[in-house]
Amino acid sequence: MQDDALENGWEYPANQGVSYDDMRLVEASVPYVPSAGEHFIRLVYETLTSSWVQEKDENVDYELNGLKRVTRPFVARPNTAYTNVVGTANYDSDGTTVYLSDYEIVKTDAMWSLVEIWIERGVLSKSEGQGPSDIPNSKQHTWEAFGEEPVSMPGIIISKLKSDILGYTTYRYTSISNLSDGDPTVGTLSTYEENIDVKKPGFVEIKSVTPAILPLGSGGKIAYIKTTPPTVGKLTASVTVTITTSPTADTAVAYNLEGVAVSATILNIRITPLGEASGGTPISSASTSVDQQALHHYTKASPSTEYLQSSFITGGVEIGGVQQTAYNNKEITLEGSGPVTTTGIYDSNVTPIFVGLDGVQYYRKTNYTLS
Repeated sequence: MQDDALENGWEYPANQGVSYDDMRLVEASVPYVPSAGEHFIRLVYETLTSSWVQEKDENVDYELNGLKRVTRPFVARPNTAYTNVVGTANYDSDGTTVYLSDYEIVKTDAMWSLVEIWIERGVLSKSEGQGPSDIPNSKQHTWEAFGEEPVSMPGIIISKLKSDILGYTTYRYTSISNLSDGDPTVGTLSTYEENIDVKKPGFVEIKSVTPAILPLGSGGKIAYIKTTPPTVGKLTASVTVTITTSPTADTAVAYNLEGVAVSATILNIRITPLGEASGGTPISSASTSVDQQALHHYTKASPSTEYLQSSFITGGVEIGGVQQTAYNNKEITLEGSGPVTTTGIYDSNVTPIFVGLDGVQYYRKTNYTLS
């Protein structure tokens, strides 16, 4: 370039013959200087060797979650070998060990430029946000670390991702915690009230009645069974949400109708006069019938057996000058459940929600309690 310039009438300053060992032309330009009204040739030389030489002071920052990061620039002749290995090469930077995390070599015909980035091992970043929608009052944490796995993460670790590219190893961990960054299985995550549908049992009892209108010659009482069917109504329940490792729901206590039933047995005896035998002894016929009913989800006044007998005279006939009576006897027996408990856990359900990094399955348990 100098020869071409001389042939075209350019002149060089007096120090044009100055030279240094390993001097290399790294930049050339022809800037115009307005004050002189003409162009000048600008040539930039650097002394380069076949070893990487730090060009200027390193730059240090702590922007990666407080970890030390060092940026170092180097220059060398073209084709200079680079042997540092990402993730393995390290050095002591004022008492802190930093590891090579990245580098870039810019190659030109005049020189090669190198920029190295060294990072202290540890957690690079921490982020947190609202936990999954099916886990109320929870947090989700994400930590990214360089060179070593994160430790002491809040809550329960649910995922781990390891990336290893050209020796540069990073870890990305995700965990679930409660709002105070603790174990979500400790204590209650959420408590609130809700109006829920509650099925209440039916009720059965024995009654007796005297008919208002009786035929001539009849009288007495008639026993019968009175039932009030089961109903469904709204009640206010206290709802609690917890996280557990047990797949078993809590036992329902309030209005638990499992196995609740009443058995009713009705025995009918009918006596009918027929006449008299020799010697004047009255003769009658008797007929019986038994009716049984199973009333599921019904209760009675007490768990004890209930019993009632009634007798109703249906009329009579005169046989041999003696008045003989026809009548019906009815015997009713109730056996089975008494009143149910109306307070305590009404419903409990368990739903799988996530698996911890250790393979443990976790469940969300929701209990509805009546008071």
